Amino acid sequence: MEPEGESVSPEKIDIVVVPALAYDLKGHRLGYGKGYYDRFLKSTDALKVGVAYDFQVVDQLPAEEHDVPVDIIITPTRIIKTKEDEER
Repeated sequence: MEPEGESVSPEKIDIVVVPALAYDLKGHRLGYGKGYYDRFLKSTDALKVGVAYDFQVVDQLPAEEHDVPVDIIITPTRIIKTKEDEER
């Protein structure tokens, strides 16, 4: 479903919890393919956090140039800083 509700200016946001069906070790996400979150995430410098069960984290997912990866993934057993995050 498309996100709804009141909007907040992207520069006022410090952390975004980004939903996904799966994440890879570079922070790429598998969602439903509509691009709602990617469009929003491009507009903010907020920390982008994925929260998942361990089985939702895989080595690699297909990614396109417009995809915005998360900075960190938190699972019940580990915290994964993505490669993009380490380069900052």
